[in-house]
Amino acid sequence: MKNIISSTLSALLIFTVSTLFGATVTFEDHFTDSALPAWQSHTTNVTSWQETVAGSSLTISGITQTPGTPAGQYAMVTYKHYIGYNMTDFHLRWDISWTQANNSYVQDIQINLGQLKIAFAIGDVFTTSRPYLLYMLNNIWYSGASMPYSGSGYVDIIYETNQNLTIKWNDSTVLYSGSYSPVSNDLTSISMIFAKYIVSGGQFGTLSTDRIFFEGNGTPLHSEPPVDPEQPAVPEPLSIFLLICSVISLKIFKRK
Repeated sequence: MKNIISSTLSALLIFTVSTLFGATVTFEDHFTDSALPAWQSHTTNVTSWQETVAGSSLTISGITQTPGTPAGQYAMVTYKHYIGYNMTDFHLRWDISWTQANNSYVQDIQINLGQLKIAFAIGDVFTTSRPYLLYMLNNIWYSGASMPYSGSGYVDIIYETNQNLTIKWNDSTVLYSGSYSPVSNDLTSISMIFAKYIVSGGQFGTLSTDRIFFEGNGTPLHSEPPVDPEQPAVPEPLSIFLLICSVISLKIFKRK
C-alpha cells in the first residue's frame, strides 16, 4: 500500500509540474489526407483557386483575384493550424517547392508564426525579376538571395530558451540573432500563405508544401482556438525593391 501511495503521489507531482510550468507541443503533417483536418483555410481577394492533395503534397494553383481588386494587393489563400501556447523554445521545419516559367510570375509562399512576428517566404512582386528569399522579424522584412524560377527546399526556424534565433534555408544559416525578443511569445497559430500579387501582366504558377513539423515547449493559452485569429503580414513591393537594391531593412508589413 505504501508503494502504491508513493507511486500515485509521484504521478500527481509530474502531472502538476507539467501543468504549472509548461509542456511540449508537437505537430507534423505530411499532407496525405485530402480533407486537411488539421487546417482552417480562408481567402483574401480570391475568386477561385485549385487545391490538390496528392503524393504527400499540398499544391495550390490557378489563383484568380476578385474582379475590381486594385493593383498592389495580394490574392491569398491562407491555411491556419491552431497551436495556442506561450512558447519558450521551438523548432519548425517546412518543406516547399514552387514553379514559374519566367519573370512575369508574381507569387509568394510564406510560413508565418503570428504574434511571434517571425515569417519566411519565397516571393516576387515584380514582372522583371526572379523570386527572392525573404524573412521577417518583429514586422521588419529582410531580403536574401535570388531564387530560381522553379525550385524546392526546406526552411528551419529555431528559437532557443536563451533567445537565440536561427533561420536556415537548406541547412545554410540565412539569419542569426543572439538576442531576439519577440513582441509576444504567444503563438496562437501557424499560417501557410499561398499568394499572387496583383499587377498588370502578372501570372501564377504553382506553390506546394510536402511537410511541416513543429515542436516546442511552453504553457497553454486557451482551451479552444480563438474565433478570429490574427491575420498574417505580407511584404509590400516597394519595400522588397528597396531591400534588394540597398540591403537596408525597412518596416514593411501590411496587415490584411
